[in-house]
Amino acid sequence: MVEVWFDPKRLSFAELLEHGRIKDCARRVWWRHESHAELAKKALGELAAPAPDKLRLDKEQKYYLLQTPLAALPLSEAQACRVNASLQDEGFFAYLSPRQAKAAATLFVIESKRRAREQAGLPATEPGG
Repeated sequence: MVEVWFDPKRLSFAELLEHGRIKDCARRVWWRHESHAELAKKALGELAAPAPDKLRLDKEQKYYLLQTPLAALPLSEAQACRVNASLQDEGFFAYLSPRQAKAAATLFVIESKRRAREQAGLPATEPGG
């Protein structure tokens, strides 16, 4: 969940919802103001609800990222956040530079080989490597 603060003088709640829909980052919506309830329900139906009074932060903000070989990849804070959020649908390559994408592909190949060796009962790394 991401809390978004916006200036309604510059961007209406309806425009914010539409932008989220276009960018595919508004899969659910929680509102804080009753004036937003109808718009949110119209846009997302049952996936719209009033926001909880207090948000609970995850213990580890980049948990999913840290469970992958991508944890070894140097990423900016913004990239790490976006990659972490997009791991489920494998759209994370869109947030990487060409050099990072190449390194990520290499990391996944190395991890795949390591797992194959492990499943075959062999040492995790090849002799001499």
